Amino acid sequence: MQGKTEWVQRLPNLRKLYFASAKNKVKFARPDSILIDDRKDTIDAWNAAGGVGIFHTSAEDTIKQLQDLGL
Repeated sequence: MQGKTEWVQRLPNLRKLYFASAKNKVKFARPDSILIDDRKDTIDAWNAAGGVGIFHTSAEDTIKQLQDLGL
């Protein structure tokens, strides 16, 4: 968890960040919320709840998906 916290502190334009267990992540799903996760079932639940989910398989692919979203 500390590694994730340190990494996101270096991100520009970060607005809000939440850490939650897999089963609780869906509670934060909104049309303007993005979840990056390496579990397909978590991404599927997130998308079904109205969030924007990115299934992380590699840094290159995740960066491309973020760029496709205009980020």
